[in-house]
Amino acid sequence: MSNSDNDIILTGDLDQGIDLLQEDFMKQVEDTIQESINTKDPSKSIHLCKFLIGAAQLSGLALAKVLYELQRNWWKFDIDEDFTDYIFKEVGKHRHTIERYLKIADMLYNYAPKEVRPVLEKLPIGSLVPIASTVSQGYLLEPEDWQEFAEAENTTDVRRIVREIRTGQGDKSRTSLLSLWMDRNGSIWAFNSTDKRFFVGSLDIKEENEFVVKAIERIVANSGILKQ
Repeated sequence: MSNSDNDIILTGDLDQGIDLLQEDFMKQVEDTIQESINTKDPSKSIHLCKFLIGAAQLSGLALAKVLYELQRNWWKFDIDEDFTDYIFKEVGKHRHTIERYLKIADMLYNYAPKEVRPVLEKLPIGSLVPIASTVSQGYLLEPEDWQEFAEAENTTDVRRIVREIRTGQGDKSRTSLLSLWMDRNGSIWAFNSTDKRFFVGSLDIKEENEFVVKAIERIVANSGILKQ
């Protein structure tokens, strides 16, 4: 993309303030839109839309890669502070968001087959999140699962595949390498493939506050915890 073609430029001095970068960037966006209106030709604005969508996807993947490599090498920086706490303080991303990006990178670089990784890297972050979550919860994916993820047309397709793997619909039943169970007292136990039990923590299931009850229900549902 060249400046002479009035294309948007996303590069700049890394020390430049974000306010100034945003001002320059939005000025270019406005100029592109106005040019389309003046020339009665929407092609450059459509091109801009495609570029921005691609840039958003690329920036998400790049952020996952940066966080992943920083965490892997955190011990080399001689910083006496937890990695996630440090990133939260310096970057401002919520801890859950940081962990989500780390799971995506872990899935891509430690689990996804090399032959499908380039295709997965082109998926939107929203499509990578459920795949990474499934892997992090111990589900063992077969080569055909990875291939189907790579061929998914959109995030809805990805979620359908994940749901089939998790619930055993169709021919995609998978046994997780890690199972979570909650007993009648609210204690959560993890079981590995050998059925060895490990205590994880407890939820106050006797609490009657409606917000706590809803929060517990959400935790159980989103974490795949089975009730005794």
